[in-house]
Amino acid sequence: MIKKKNLYNIKIFTILLLVIFTLSSLLIPFSTNSKVNSDKNNQLKNNLNELYEVYYKDTEDVAKDVFVSGDFAYIANSVYGLAIINISDPQENLSDPIYIELEGGDAQGVFVDGDFAYIANGFHGLAIINISNPQELSNPVYCDINGNANEVYIQGTFAYVTDIESGLAIINISNPQKPELINYYGFNGGYASDICVYGNYAYVANYGVGLAIIDISDPINLGEPIFHDVLSHKEIRSVYKNEFYLYVGGGNELAIIYSLDPTNLGDSYIYNTYGETIEDIDVRENIAYLSEYNHGLTIINVSQPWNSEIINNIDTEGNAHGICVSGDYAFIANWDFGLACIRVQITDLIDPIIISAQEDLIVESGHSNTLLSWTAFDTYPNTYRIIRLGVWGAVAEGSWQSEDRVSYAPPANLGVGTHTYRIIFSDLGDNEISDDVVITVEDTIRPYLSATASDLILEEGYANKFLTWTATDPNPNTYTVTIEGTDLIDGPYSWTSANQINYKIPEGLKVGTYVCTINITDKYNHYNIDETIITVEDTIRPYWSATASDLILEVEYTNKVLNWTATDPNPSTYTIVIKGLEFIDGPNSWTSGNQINYTIPEGLNVGTYVCTINITDKYNHFNIDEVIITVRDTKKPELIIDDTDIFLEVGFHDQTISWIAKDPNPYNYIVLFNGIFIVDGPHSWTSGNRIYYLIPEDLPVNTYIYTINVTDKYNNFIIAHVSVMVYPKTDDNSKSQFIPGPNLPIFLSLSLFSIILVIIVIYKKEKIRYDRN
Repeated sequence: MIKKKNLYNIKIFTILLLVIFTLSSLLIPFSTNSKVNSDKNNQLKNNLNELYEVYYKDTEDVAKDVFVSGDFAYIANSVYGLAIINISDPQENLSDPIYIELEGGDAQGVFVDGDFAYIANGFHGLAIINISNPQELSNPVYCDINGNANEVYIQGTFAYVTDIESGLAIINISNPQKPELINYYGFNGGYASDICVYGNYAYVANYGVGLAIIDISDPINLGEPIFHDVLSHKEIRSVYKNEFYLYVGGGNELAIIYSLDPTNLGDSYIYNTYGETIEDIDVRENIAYLSEYNHGLTIINVSQPWNSEIINNIDTEGNAHGICVSGDYAFIANWDFGLACIRVQITDLIDPIIISAQEDLIVESGHSNTLLSWTAFDTYPNTYRIIRLGVWGAVAEGSWQSEDRVSYAPPANLGVGTHTYRIIFSDLGDNEISDDVVITVEDTIRPYLSATASDLILEEGYANKFLTWTATDPNPNTYTVTIEGTDLIDGPYSWTSANQINYKIPEGLKVGTYVCTINITDKYNHYNIDETIITVEDTIRPYWSATASDLILEVEYTNKVLNWTATDPNPSTYTIVIKGLEFIDGPNSWTSGNQINYTIPEGLNVGTYVCTINITDKYNHFNIDEVIITVRDTKKPELIIDDTDIFLEVGFHDQTISWIAKDPNPYNYIVLFNGIFIVDGPHSWTSGNRIYYLIPEDLPVNTYIYTINVTDKYNNFIIAHVSVMVYPKTDDNSKSQFIPGPNLPIFLSLSLFSIILVIIVIYKKEKIRYDRN
């Protein structure tokens, strides 16, 4: 919005422009371009007429070209070679020239790059001079181009030299002490007068033929030139190129051509000047400076190429040739009058005018795509600054063009309230104008849930389960999560716009359905709610974390236990059954993760048994495990004999051998005489009961061996020997002297026979068992 004060300034400025236009239209000729652009330049013309004075420094012979670098002007001075003048004080103290003569004495053009000056030296080609110390100049180095060098342009490690006899020479200067001609291109007719290199293209003013544009991306293999008739005639003498435009001069015509694509030139705008021939062109800050052969310096405002106009012309003594603008001065190689120095800084006393201002705005907090824009007018626009009142520093700044829109996008995170932005337009004369725009930020919208949690079905006993939401709001505040039917409340917690909110579901929820509600708020009490259904189920049967291993027991086992461990969030009961028997244990309750212990009933006979445990939870899910119990008998019977050495007097009566055998599965026994003859049995026997064998009463005096073989049902057996010694009747005195003993040979024979007999008996029993099976 244009403020009242600014409107008043506009009215005053408009009246002033009308007065200036009326006076200037009577005094100063101007081109036939639009009257609007003429009005914009009238003030500048008057300022120029009042300010500019030309300062000269004469040189020997004729000054043909000039290049300014730092505090020195380097002049191509024909037969006197290169002239160097200190220009640190252009108005009061231009130094006397320092000369370095060149072979042939025909310096036409000059270009300075770094520590070296490059001079187009007529028929002696390119001359290179080290100028790092202007007081002690080195001897020139030369490179012949097989022609007449007229102008030179340096880019990178190459020098591009025009040959007045219509050619372009390319010289490798990567080593300035040893330049090398690497290519030469001859044009068909005309003569090459000026050159400008920009990017991958060389632009050659080829007098008599037109403008030649050459692809130099490969200096060894040049592209074919493209010629253009850019003027009403073909007498092109000068060319200048910047990013967007190409400036071509010849005769009294200046062509401004849109040339972003060198292979396809755009619109061309042609303007007539005061002089007869435009010898050279330099462009600075949308101002074109032309050296005109017989008319000195011409200045043109080219900020709008389609609507350009001559600002002023300053005639110089002699004939103007090369031009170079540096800082506030234009330096002209002025033929017989040496170097001409003209102060070209523009004095502008008029403020810019804002012709389109931004209206105040009301926006929603978190706004996006909000754009502020202004348009201003000034003949010499310079820079703009945008500041936010109350905040230090500029939020945006840059250069601006007259009548072009300047835009600024405020940040989306402006807080609720009012914010004032001020734009300040400045021109080259440091004149300013400003405009304020007020942005009112409101928050009327509740937070937006851009992503919500989906309903969730969980298995009971779950862990590390999360719900996630994402919300956006320019002013986030807090959120709270509750689970209906429980005392669980999580929050309030702060949240960040567009960042994910993670909520860990509390562990331990029982089987059932729960409504989880999130309430999210912003700083201005707007809120949004989302509900998520959480269903907890139990669909998994109990899990065996440890099971009992199959078991082999010896008959008459005791205190044998099977162990299982199961896990389930809802344990119920278990039952244990031994198949084939009536043993049923349970149902008994169990606890998840705790060991179940089952003591195997004692007294199971030899055989194989399947022990099955069935474990259930509260929701009728079950799991079964089976254990194989094998009961076997591998122990031989236990045999207890009262006396293994019996002494009898011949003629004894009712004498027995007795023993007790023990085994859970008794079978039979036999008694062998002297290990050979079965004298008793086989007889069945009962564990723990005493067994008697009546010793025959007719045994003569001798020693006898009785062998007792006791077996169980599973072929386990035990053998024991009893020695019976029969001695003759004697009196008591003689009895004490009789010590009966076994006949050793007989004893050994009987023992061996007993062993063989036992083996035969075992073999027969095994065969009988095998046949039964």
